[in-house]
Amino acid sequence: MHENQGSRYSCGILFTYEGLVPESGSGYVANPNRMSAWLIRKGGVTVTASGMETVRGEAGDWVIPRTGNPRSQHFDHGTEMLSICFKAELFGGIQAFDMKKCLIFQASDHPEFEKKSLELRDGMRGILDYHYNPGARGLESLSDLVQTEALFWSWFQLFIKIVSQMEGINIRIPTKLDPRLEPMLEILSINEFGEGVPYRKLEQAASLGRVQIDRIFQKSLGITPKSYMEQRTFDKACKMLFASNIQIKELASELGFKSPSQFCFWFKKNAGQSPLAYKEGRP
Repeated sequence: MHENQGSRYSCGILFTYEGLVPESGSGYVANPNRMSAWLIRKGGVTVTASGMETVRGEAGDWVIPRTGNPRSQHFDHGTEMLSICFKAELFGGIQAFDMKKCLIFQASDHPEFEKKSLELRDGMRGILDYHYNPGARGLESLSDLVQTEALFWSWFQLFIKIVSQMEGINIRIPTKLDPRLEPMLEILSINEFGEGVPYRKLEQAASLGRVQIDRIFQKSLGITPKSYMEQRTFDKACKMLFASNIQIKELASELGFKSPSQFCFWFKKNAGQSPLAYKEGRP
């Protein structure tokens, strides 16, 4: 995952997959915080986002589901696809792409995008295709990190070029952050959500009171310190579920939760499903 506080974007590859869509791929997605690009190879998919019209993708189509709102997705039995799952947010957890609808375009109109996608898929094999490949090792070295980031950013640049020309999507540009945020964000980056918001440390670092701190976060990021920590923790939990063999008990402890049951309750509240179902379920 690449996080650039200078540009205030947080983007990165989560996993790739190519093959038959499992039955668990269909259903209701309560909190689609990650983005997906699906190239339908065989069969089709019907997607209905909350408050939006139903769209249909067939073989030969690229489908980009809308993020940020609950949706239902139904894949035809026997559907096969190439799926690229990634994160694209402004610093603070706001989606970088303001999507008014699910995007669909024909792969034949942009053959270079399929080529880049296959290069990304090949580069992820054995590293970040763990979601459907239990043998994948995850990011184990600096070499793995450099390889995955280089492939992702090359692919992502082309993705932006293509979707920016389509109707129904705007790319959000981050505004300038209050400089007093920087020391507070550094503190939050080393504190886990389960431990609570360390307001005393924030007050000392920024020489501000709690009310002023909350006001700065709301003005600059649109969320409270607690919401910021929760989003950051949720993103970390999702990534670890995708890219490692970590056990729920170990993950809960690493994120600062008192027990696995507390973590599972919190995760289900945010994702609409249990950690295990999230790990095994969505394309």
